[in-house]
Amino acid sequence: MSKLLKPNNCTKFYLESLKFQSEKIQKACEEIMVINFADISKDEKGLEFLRDLPSDAFKSLCAADNLYIQDEKLVVDLIEGYLKHRESLPILDEDNPLKDWSNLTDDEKKKRQEEEDKRHEEERKKEVEEKKKQDDEYAKLDDLGKVQANWNKKVDDVHKQSLDRLAVKRLSKA
Repeated sequence: MSKLLKPNNCTKFYLESLKFQSEKIQKACEEIMVINFADISKDEKGLEFLRDLPSDAFKSLCAADNLYIQDEKLVVDLIEGYLKHRESLPILDEDNPLKDWSNLTDDEKKKRQEEEDKRHEEERKKEVEEKKKQDDEYAKLDDLGKVQANWNKKVDDVHKQSLDRLAVKRLSKA
């Protein structure tokens, strides 16, 4: 395995080992990353890799006794960058205090449910109005305009799907 793992590819193998829970590969990758930590943290792809690590893996890597660095400031800066990056990610539902109703009274739960239902109803009304407006505008178009409108809708749908795929997703706690 040591023949396959190199400093330039161990990060990719490490992520795969986390995904597939392969402790043997994970340990081998960690050994290489600890030795080459300074080089990995200087590279843009390496920084991206470190920022995207689950918190337990990041903590374990930074806390390694044999971490090869020349200046501890590098680790401090990396931790600060990691925390800033994590703060910029969307909150998971299980971490969102607004979605935790476990400590609410029945009246508070009822009030929140009513507010949520009202908000959903307003969103639905807004969507229906927007759809009606679009349909009216579409009906006014000639045949060529309708072809162009259909094409624009397809392009917008593909663009939206692409953005959804590229969106940064926060890793779960597991």
